[in-house]
Amino acid sequence: LLYNKPRAATVKATSELSAWRLDQTTFKNIIVIGVVQKRDRNYAFLKKCPLLKELCETEMLTLADSLKPQKLAKGDMIIKQGDVGQDFYLVEEGSVECIKDGEPVMSL
Repeated sequence: LLYNKPRAATVKATSELSAWRLDQTTFKNIIVIGVVQKRDRNYAFLKKCPLLKELCETEMLTLADSLKPQKLAKGDMIIKQGDVGQDFYLVEEGSVECIKDGEPVMSL
């Protein structure tokens, strides 16, 4: 449905069944609406981040499309002093404590 390609296989009922049917146009509209809503929500969040205020709109929208949500539990290590930076985190909700050389230096 997503790519408008011929079906890769035949599917045949092997018993009586009930199924839900969704046409291609409706499916695509639902997906597009979801993507646009996610982008708008992420973009609004990013616009509030002072660290990102110098980014142009295209960069902000690209970043908004790229964000991946991550849930963390209290006490989870987000980044560790001395580790090579692989990821960039923006805290949307909750709080963190920044620790340097074993001592708390900031809470956000």
